[in-house]
Amino acid sequence: MSKIFSEPHPVFLQTAASPADLLMPTGTKYSPKEALKLALRISEQSGIKDLLFDWKKKDRAGKTRPGRAPWISEYQVFILLLTVALTGQPTLITNVKELLLAFDHACFEMLGVAPVRELNEAEIRIEKRRRSTHRRERTQGKLLDAQPILPPHIETMYDRIYHSYRLLTRLADPHQISLYRRYTRAEWEIVKQKLPATDKEHFDRTERAHILAGRILHGTFYCLPREARRRIAKSTPILAVDGTFLPVKEAPLTGKKLYAPAEATAAYHVRSGNHFGGDFDDYSKAQQKTSQSEKVGFGYELHLAVLSSDDAPKVALGMTQDKPGFRSGENGFYAAQMAVKNNNLEPGIIGSDREYPYSKLEKYLSPVRAMGFEPIFDYRKDDLGLQGSHKGFILVEGSWYSPSMPQKLIEATFDYRERRKSDPQRIDEKTYKKRIAMREPYRAVTKEHPNEQGVWRAQCPAVGGSARLVCSLREPHVKTEGRHLLPVFPQITSSTGEVPACCEQKTVTFPSLLHPKLEQKYVFESEEWSLIYRSLRGAVESFNNSAKRGSGAAKLGDSTMRPRRGWIAHFLSALVGIASVNVAKISAWLKKRGSDVAQDGGILTVQPQKRPLRRRERTAGFTRGDEPPDKVKKGKVS
Repeated sequence: MSKIFSEPHPVFLQTAASPADLLMPTGTKYSPKEALKLALRISEQSGIKDLLFDWKKKDRAGKTRPGRAPWISEYQVFILLLTVALTGQPTLITNVKELLLAFDHACFEMLGVAPVRELNEAEIRIEKRRRSTHRRERTQGKLLDAQPILPPHIETMYDRIYHSYRLLTRLADPHQISLYRRYTRAEWEIVKQKLPATDKEHFDRTERAHILAGRILHGTFYCLPREARRRIAKSTPILAVDGTFLPVKEAPLTGKKLYAPAEATAAYHVRSGNHFGGDFDDYSKAQQKTSQSEKVGFGYELHLAVLSSDDAPKVALGMTQDKPGFRSGENGFYAAQMAVKNNNLEPGIIGSDREYPYSKLEKYLSPVRAMGFEPIFDYRKDDLGLQGSHKGFILVEGSWYSPSMPQKLIEATFDYRERRKSDPQRIDEKTYKKRIAMREPYRAVTKEHPNEQGVWRAQCPAVGGSARLVCSLREPHVKTEGRHLLPVFPQITSSTGEVPACCEQKTVTFPSLLHPKLEQKYVFESEEWSLIYRSLRGAVESFNNSAKRGSGAAKLGDSTMRPRRGWIAHFLSALVGIASVNVAKISAWLKKRGSDVAQDGGILTVQPQKRPLRRRERTAGFTRGDEPPDKVKKGKVS
């Protein structure tokens, strides 16, 4: 190993947090020492220490770093940012400095840095002379030998922390541009040409940032008890993918401006999803494309993959960041892939709003299916009802049905959602649910499940011993005698007299997915579909609400909590905020289960507590104050 690279500072494992340090009353803030222990536990489990060191070594290959090594490393700066987030404070360098000043010697030993101390006058003079010499020789192009690390003076702490923070951001910042001044629009056009979207370094550093996010969220997942993690891994996990807006502190562009925004890498966001191409176009033009009720914001978009299983806390296991509306499909898939691979989970069900499945097929639906997921999603109004056909079978809202299904059942969702209240054909929710259930007898029967090539076979629901319909084109099976079957009329073309293939053949072969952007395994709006979809959507919206309107560093909806500019600055603040939300969710989940934390051979065990009595149980048999005298029970007057 080259001598110009200092070894990563050791972290004393015996001081790392135990699982018992995690469970704290919901809403209680961690003390600096407790937060540091937990941040160390998460960071050690994530493995980012070696990751950051490898990235730094790769970036500086063939280069020599002049001067002495920093007092605090990039890894330790990230630990401190996470510690600040766990204490409920904004992730500012000032708060990191105040945190270090609040540490005792044990905390500095756990962190692996030299404690802060006051310097005497002679040491201050030597330090100033050394800095002047270093600045002069560096200007002349001379390289200085590495010098021993000196404990920082309190007045220089901020500069040293900020210097290491800049080294950290440089490792994973896809936009290597200066943020100390605003660009004119002409200057920004030149800068954009130097940073093309296809630049390999741009994508590599974006991937680094997302890998870092996956590792840290993996570390928070391991705050769960071992038995809970094993139970989650053995079950079929349900993932909910969703995007949430990350606003920045930027005034809207109300007209033609000479300067580009301070957050020039951000873009407009509209709740409806029409984000005007993503760049900072004229705000007045943007407003013309939206209704008055739609809110226009400026910032970034976080894409989260949230675990939505019933026997697990609703925590985020994958996270990416991009411009609003940019590469939604790729970001959703990458977040889901991150959640599964980092935590050794089996692909199960994945659900989202319409933003992701309506991306290009090869960007989202095809990759998640190839990974083993079963996507579940909603449809736009132009895709409701009849969606396609194959050899007579009709595709209605993701499932294949007999061509004899009545038109009112085909258009049930449209009649319920899209028709005006004054329209006599509009139906209420009760009628809608009834019509969805009435579709089931017409659904095509699967005879052979998909093989390795995805080919499967289906037959008419009026064929066989389990037939649900009776059709004049089909001979009734002997097992259907005495059963009530729905009569249907065969769909014969009046002009040619042609009979659909599904009404003549015993089975019909389907070559994989004929309409991969529309088909889904679960019957749309059925009880099973509704239970899964409503559950996962509720889970991810609840998590977004906690992250955006929570307290402390996780208050992502407040741009004043993240005053620093730049893509990577907002990403790191959001990452430690999401990690703190995960910790709070896990703590609340264990507390809700009524659990004590017991350490048994290094394994966290969850011991159920006795449920407290309800008021009606505590007052059972008591007489109310307004009871008649003849009904008052002796000795039991409330």
